[in-house]
This record gives sequence, structure tokens and C-alpha cells, in this order.
Amino acid sequence: MLTLGVVLCAYQPRAEAQSDTPPFEGPVGEASREGLSQARDLFVQGTNDAEAGRWADALHAFAEAYRLSGIAAALYNAATTLRSIGRYRHARDAFDQLLESHPDLADEMRESARSLRREVARRVAILTVDDLPEDPELRLRLDGTPRPDTGARPLDLETDGGQHSLRVEREGFEPFLWEGRINDGDRVRVPAVFVELPELEGSNVGRIIIFIAVGLALVAGGVTLGLLLREEGLSPNSMNVVEL
Repeated sequence: MLTLGVVLCAYQPRAEAQSDTPPFEGPVGEASREGLSQARDLFVQGTNDAEAGRWADALHAFAEAYRLSGIAAALYNAATTLRSIGRYRHARDAFDQLLESHPDLADEMRESARSLRREVARRVAILTVDDLPEDPELRLRLDGTPRPDTGARPLDLETDGGQHSLRVEREGFEPFLWEGRINDGDRVRVPAVFVELPELEGSNVGRIIIFIAVGLALVAGGVTLGLLLREEGLSPNSMNVVEL
């Protein structure tokens, strides 16, 4: 059976986050011989990328190696790479996937995965949004990405440490906006304050419609009069002039 070596990625300064996120897909059915060969090459490539600090490339290589092979070592290294770039929420989820999907892990890898899982879980930051109404139409975006409203009040939004922005939209109200920094493992509480949008009263709407209609009628009348004056004229020889 093919065995891939394991790279224990130490904590490193953060790099740009990429799109590879758990759960990571494995092969459909039994991995093919060709897939295992490609996975081996990708694993070596990912190891080299990790050692060179090319974290995005390493993560993609390990994720692709796991997709082709389904071997636990590739998923383990994807999880440790996420940890190395500070994506603790996704690293925690990847370690959970590893422990749940591979119950036959070697003792050393299982204990390491459990230990790292506890570490990254403590580093997950939480933005707690207080005073949200029980409104099924609320729309939330954290850093521009839609987040589901679970209905929990207050609402906890997990994220990683750094600068963040929150936008909450509610029908009939101005959007609630918040920006701030959250450190690793911190919980920041934000009270949501909504300002109701002004509404036009029915009478005002009626007056506006009347004014528009009158304005259009005056414009139309002016155009008609102008045409009459231009075509007929009010010259002394015009039929529109009454001689006294």
C-alpha cells in the first residue's frame, strides 16, 4: 500500500489565503494506479513548496494529492498548511475531517492531529453580534462573504485574527456596518444598531403624483400653444387677429 511521508509544518508568518477549504474531497471509489502516482508527485511538490514558504501552492498540491489518493498524510499536511498560514478555523475543520474520516490513523499521527486540533481551536476568533432582531430576512456579510443567520441570538461568527468588516442588511432599515480588528482567539462583541429608513406618507405621495400630472399638462399645453403661434402666427394678416 502506498505510504506518503508526513511534513510537520511549523508555524510561519501568514501568507495570502487561498480558496482550498475543508472538507477536502477524496477519490470516488478506489484510487487508481495513475491517481496514486500523480498524488505521490504532488505530495513531493507540496513538501517542497511548504519548505520554500510557498504556502498557497503547497496547500493546493496537498489538497489535490488527497483528491487523487484519499491518503491521510495528504489531508494531514493540508491541515498543517492551513495552520501555518493562520487559517485556524479551516485548519480545525480539516483536522476534524482527518480524525473522523480516517479512524485507522497511526497512533503518532492521530495524537499529533488531536494536539494540533486543540491548538488551532483556541486560536479561532469569534465576532459576537448582539441585539439582532428575530428577522428571517437578515442578510449578513463578513469581509464581503455571505454568512448564514443561524437564528442564534446573540449570533457568533467564527473567523481568523485580523482586520474585518461586517455588513447586516434588514428590510426597511439602513445597513448596519462595522469595521475593526480581532486578535487570534479573541471574542469581540458588537451591538447591531439599525436606523429606520424614512417613509413617505400616503398624502405626500398623492401630492407628488398630482404635481407631476399638472406639470406634464402644463408642458403639453405650452408645446401646443407654441406650435399654434408658430404655424398660424399673429401677424396683421392672420385670421387670428381681429381688426377694430
